[in-house]
Amino acid sequence: MRSYEGSLHEFRVVLTGLDAAVLRAEEVLSHFGARPGGAALDPVHLEFRVGAPPEVGPERITATHLDLTVGRSGPWLVVRGPHSTSHVVADGSHSCTYLSAAAPVPIHVFTWVLFHQLRQRGAFALHAAAVAFGARGCLVVGPSGVGKSTLTRALVAAGAALVSDDSVLLVRDGGGLAALALRRGVYLDPATAAPGEFRPCVLLEGTKQELLLDPAVPRVARVTPALTLLPERIDGPESSFEPVGAAAVTFAAARESRLGELDREGASAHLQALAMLAATSRGFRARLGRDVLEHPSAVADHIRTLVEAP
Repeated sequence: MRSYEGSLHEFRVVLTGLDAAVLRAEEVLSHFGARPGGAALDPVHLEFRVGAPPEVGPERITATHLDLTVGRSGPWLVVRGPHSTSHVVADGSHSCTYLSAAAPVPIHVFTWVLFHQLRQRGAFALHAAAVAFGARGCLVVGPSGVGKSTLTRALVAAGAALVSDDSVLLVRDGGGLAALALRRGVYLDPATAAPGEFRPCVLLEGTKQELLLDPAVPRVARVTPALTLLPERIDGPESSFEPVGAAAVTFAAARESRLGELDREGASAHLQALAMLAATSRGFRARLGRDVLEHPSAVADHIRTLVEAP
């Protein structure tokens, strides 16, 4: 049996159980920026066991994701996969995943359970890049392949502080929201990116690798979003930015926040957080042209102007 405790922002993630499962979960947590320790933080406990799960009674199916089926039974959320079953308590403080063999827990099972537990504790995962210009932040929300990481690299090269290039946690901060970094590095396909030094990352899809940034690049762990960009690639020389309304921002954020994959019966607070993001940050459609690679400083200067606008 193995155990691990790591701090992930305001949370202490505690892993216990099978050696292989905890080692893989620890590897994923490290990718998300967890550090050993964090005794004073709000605890989130994930346990792994071999064997059949206890019976919990009839279940109401409330979500599906890939090969997972999610149901509710009394105080439990039950996540069933072909080789695992996870039981999660209602407040997200504890889960137990039962595996059919003493093997690494499947990554998509671990991340589903982790993100659900964080959501129950008031932290909502969003597939978005984030940088900071002083106290004001810029979120870039969109699916893989639309240029989030490439644009993040351009912004960081122009002097923005790196928050995350792909994933953030949204949490309430007074009357608004804060975005917390949920991934350490910048990850690109070296074949399509501007020159740089890279190292492999086995947890990522396809051929993406981690860009080795200059150690002097400023980093911040938390920022208040003032601007939300919805990017798309275009076959043209110049990028353009068009204002969009709160509905477009909310829809894009819902699509990229795993909202449709997580338990629908617990979605109210999640939707409220996304609506707050749309209400407290200015939204723009970002059509990204070749200048993001060829003249990144000009693109970054324009985005800085949008972020700093009153």
